Amino acid sequence: MFKNNPFSISDNYINELFLKNGYGKNKPRLRKLLKIIKDIGYSPNDYALEVLRQFGDIRIESNDDNDHYAVKLNFSPLTAAIYRYDIERFSSESAFPIGMLFENVVYVTSSHKVYSSDGIDYYFWGDSIEVFLISAFCKDSNPPQVLYKGLRLGSSLVDERREKKHASDFALECFGLPVSDLYIRELFCSHGYGRNDYDIEEWIQILEKQGYVPNDYVINVLKKFGGISLNAKGDVDHYAVQIWFNPIFAAEWKFDKDEPLKAFCSDSLFPVGMLFDEIVYVSETHEVYSSSGDSCSYWGDSIEDFLLAVFRKDTEGRKLLYNRNYEMPVEK
Repeated sequence: MFKNNPFSISDNYINELFLKNGYGKNKPRLRKLLKIIKDIGYSPNDYALEVLRQFGDIRIESNDDNDHYAVKLNFSPLTAAIYRYDIERFSSESAFPIGMLFENVVYVTSSHKVYSSDGIDYYFWGDSIEVFLISAFCKDSNPPQVLYKGLRLGSSLVDERREKKHASDFALECFGLPVSDLYIRELFCSHGYGRNDYDIEEWIQILEKQGYVPNDYVINVLKKFGGISLNAKGDVDHYAVQIWFNPIFAAEWKFDKDEPLKAFCSDSLFPVGMLFDEIVYVSETHEVYSSSGDSCSYWGDSIEDFLLAVFRKDTEGRKLLYNRNYEMPVEK
């Protein structure tokens, strides 16, 4: 059992594993993280705060044994908050992201219930973080309850539809996504593209106060892609990609205000989201750039060029403009 821990874990293996990975050594610094997450739109409940005070910043990668599963667990609310999954249609109460279990975001509610989702499948783990941990690690425990099984690329449902309809006809059903690649079309449409225009009014108001000036192209991009979060595994022809279209989160870093990105783009830039740990910007002339603060890249003359370059292995990909490790910036 964890020392001075309000959470009681009966399994000694789990106790030792968490202690070995830093449990109880330092209190996590939550204030700045929670401010960013609140700006995104999440409000932490008391139970989520207590969980994060105890487990925040702990990362576990355990191996399989006779009694326990191999588990990859990261108590990082900032990482989890990137993926805006609609967990509340199953939880029936507000849920706060506390971390990641493999590729699933883990949420807790004020009534202590624990849920998870990868954006396609949704699970209920139990009525406390203790039950969640036992279920996640122990082979003799009850598995999570499956709340919803969604459509996955390559699943029997997709194959079934392709047998009935030509692939190009299936692509045309994907709400007009202006990308020729069928994989990308299916991926975005299965994550909500085209169902309804995203309500960006609050986003625009917040960003205008920060000095950003939206143009018609950016507004259209955000209406179509706003809120979509992908963690794609890739295949033979496509890269694994993590991307999230949320300008509020992206605007926190303000890399567009710094050199060297300004040296390569004279247009004003507008944040539209994140690609892995880079901020993605769109210019007045529709060009797409990204920056991590240490490097910046040019992706193409439109959001379509950007998506093809990000996903497809047979495209030119990014053009690196600058890297702090280089003696001279790379010319665009």
